[in-house]
Amino acid sequence: MKPLFSLLLLFMITSQTAAIADLLKPIRPEAVETVPGPRAGLTGYRSATDTAASLRLSEPLGDRGSVAFWFKLERDHASQPGAEQVARRLLECPGVFHVEFKARSSHVELLWKWEDKTLLINQLRPILPSLPGDQWIHFAVSWDAKAGLFNGWLNGTPLREEGTKVIPWEPSQPIAALRVHFGPVALAGLETSATLPDEKQRAQTVGDALGTLDALLGAGERTPVDWKEKKGALFYSNDFARPGDLDDWVAEGPMQTTFEHGWMQMQSTLPEDLPRGHVVLWLKKELPENFLAEWEMKPVNDRGLCIAFFSARGRNGESIFSETLRKRNGEFPLYHSGDIDCYHISYYANTPETPGRLTSNLRKNHGFYLISNGPPGISAHSREWNRVQLLKVGDHIQLAVNGRRIIDHTDDGKRHGPVLGGGAFGLRQMVWTVGGYRNFRVHHTGP
Repeated sequence: MKPLFSLLLLFMITSQTAAIADLLKPIRPEAVETVPGPRAGLTGYRSATDTAASLRLSEPLGDRGSVAFWFKLERDHASQPGAEQVARRLLECPGVFHVEFKARSSHVELLWKWEDKTLLINQLRPILPSLPGDQWIHFAVSWDAKAGLFNGWLNGTPLREEGTKVIPWEPSQPIAALRVHFGPVALAGLETSATLPDEKQRAQTVGDALGTLDALLGAGERTPVDWKEKKGALFYSNDFARPGDLDDWVAEGPMQTTFEHGWMQMQSTLPEDLPRGHVVLWLKKELPENFLAEWEMKPVNDRGLCIAFFSARGRNGESIFSETLRKRNGEFPLYHSGDIDCYHISYYANTPETPGRLTSNLRKNHGFYLISNGPPGISAHSREWNRVQLLKVGDHIQLAVNGRRIIDHTDDGKRHGPVLGGGAFGLRQMVWTVGGYRNFRVHHTGP
């Protein structure tokens, strides 16, 4: 959106909370309205259109720093077909970073992006199935560039796995001024610091809102599972121990598999070539509507993302191997927004762009709709074998890793289309991933 007018105020400040009110003094009263803030003593501000103003920080931020503020959406936003696509810039230091809220039919997100294109880890991007419009949300980011620390928090809940480090970097320039965008998304309580607040300080700042977004962020431990009683007759088994074990499978993308240690190692022959380097391995035999699939997986290297596709069929109900469908080569849009319907769960995620991601995501395709999430399945730091279990009984989808329930979702069959039944099963790896697999089993099950 274009601003109502161009406004640039650069001045020294001592109280960041007071600074927002000071910014508004020269603005016409009708341009920005006040709204009740997140707590006593904090006022919120919003505008019908983008009205931007800038302020100079009394203490510029360099190698170390933190920025935090409250925001409140103008309404609920959620993943659903036909949802309005929205992009609202909230805060920026031109040439250094910007923060914006985005909503689209597939998901909603909050994006902090460093402008320096040379950074391999230049963004923090929490992705959620929805965000409410009836409550204030606290967003905070802290960094120590030389130490390789870069993390964020929503209502006090961390957005990266504890202990995650990124490649150390050198900020392109100090953050000496911030440009605030007053728009339909209300803002309040902007704070900056050259130090990194600890957990106790963040909790005090967030107050009663602490942890209230955990359900949407997939945070927290889930109940343990024991699905022995769910196992019916064996439907399919494969040890992934020797090359001949892949006779039942179809590879897509530039895949290389080896079996030197009695298990399958899968990787891409184009390990840095986005988007062509991704790989998918499909089982030729379709799984039934109700099943319990189990396999063991371990990350062999320190970067990657793994997905399980299931209930996959062509959009007209045909086999995914039908010659009437477009040929797939591992590039992701062909799977989530192409000519097949399926579910998929990302149960391991530690990519260069989102190291230490703290969610496992369940999406429904065609459309890439984020319909549920949970805590990480396989830790970003794992190098051990992990037991993955995927249970689908009608509309109820669950995934567990090492006996921990990670995903637990019932598809209502309405918001994102009908419940999907039987179909193909596939294992996907992003371009950088080197993964080990063994002991794949599928059992019949039922209500």
